[in-house]
Amino acid sequence: MSKREKTTAEIEHEFDSAEVPSANIKAMRPFSELLEKKRMGRPPKDSPKVLVTSRYDADIIERFRAKGDGWQTRMNDALRTYLMEHEL
Repeated sequence: MSKREKTTAEIEHEFDSAEVPSANIKAMRPFSELLEKKRMGRPPKDSPKVLVTSRYDADIIERFRAKGDGWQTRMNDALRTYLMEHEL
């Protein structure tokens, strides 16, 4: 009698129903505990940006947008330069 090959479903079932040693079970911790130890995502910035809603003249926005992506960063840089050069 020849031995048939196992189907993918049978192999997956064997893997899914494998015995977990008791030492491994004792070492398991809730996922929430893992999150407390390691922060996910980007690290926090030293000086994060602040979301504001402002209104500018259309021609000002058009001029900044005309140079393409990054127009908001360029506008921020222009405001920063103005503040450095002028006393308020």
